[in-house]
Amino acid sequence: MRLLDSIMLNWQMQHQKAFIYRKELSMKKFVKRMMMFAVVGTLLVGYSTSAKAANIGYANVTQDTLNAANVAHSYYGNKLPQEAVTLAELNAKYYADAIMADPTLVTDYDRINAAAYVVSLHCAASQYGSDDLKAYKSPAGPFVYGVYTCAGSTRALGRILDYMGYNWYHVNENENKHQWCVVEMDGQIGFADGMGGFAGYGEMVNGMTLPDGQVIMFAE
Repeated sequence: MRLLDSIMLNWQMQHQKAFIYRKELSMKKFVKRMMMFAVVGTLLVGYSTSAKAANIGYANVTQDTLNAANVAHSYYGNKLPQEAVTLAELNAKYYADAIMADPTLVTDYDRINAAAYVVSLHCAASQYGSDDLKAYKSPAGPFVYGVYTCAGSTRALGRILDYMGYNWYHVNENENKHQWCVVEMDGQIGFADGMGGFAGYGEMVNGMTLPDGQVIMFAE
């Protein structure tokens, strides 16, 4: 079984448990409970505390580059508790490590497409909409709180890309339009959509058909 497939299987087995916690506990208790599971190394909503996931392992990724990306993309705002931010960061790092370590993901496209797919799974298991903490427009929305919009799914995907060593541009940032990532892959400009779970080469155009036959439709 591929490493990424194993991660997806574990995620599918665990996410239902996580959403039971969201329903039964207040958010403060939920975040504390999630952090408790993290300490003992339990995989919950795609999170791992393995030594590999805890270290920055790619030559072009440093804490300075991550901090710069955090400023450039305004990931979390100022309302979210630090525990939620930490958990979202660990999710992003965990997925980045797993994708970069998968020997079957050879090209930039393969890796970025896998990252988009991972984020789309979180979106599918979350509620589309807003919340008082504005988690919906941050990586913590789909990764921790179970709420998202295209803004949050884009930033969640973008944060994985940061940990994978890719620079990216946020299309339609802070606008009431569909949002996605533009990123260089395999020597050419491409796109990646965390909510839709796909990536591709060239410009993302409304109504275009992907290689798998899927037709992209989004609000402009």
